[in-house]
Amino acid sequence: MRQIAEEPFIYPRLHHNSDIDDFFTRHKIEPKIHLQTNDPYSAYAMVNAGLGVSVNNRLQSINLKGNVVLKPFHPQERVALGLALPSLETASPALMRLVSMAREIAEKLPKGPWGAALPAE
Repeated sequence: MRQIAEEPFIYPRLHHNSDIDDFFTRHKIEPKIHLQTNDPYSAYAMVNAGLGVSVNNRLQSINLKGNVVLKPFHPQERVALGLALPSLETASPALMRLVSMAREIAEKLPKGPWGAALPAE
């Protein structure tokens, strides 16, 4: 994990209170920032061009194509995701189906702090 501080780093969303900021703070890592972008897909393209390394979550990068190797951290890092909607009472049937599917998937995941965030049915 500390090896990332030795490489030229492409920082997506620098100082946007992102999960990446939290990751570096939590692990007391100061990356050698080589380039910055406001878009994780641009960061991926820069890594593909050989300009440095970056950190991204699997959800955003799993389907991207190119000459980029995706390597997990050890120990594994997790990011909590959520759905934001104005009201369950006024949600469309399609949105309610999405909420239902998210609940089903979340219930199969290992329990953690994200489990408490699921609204009751």
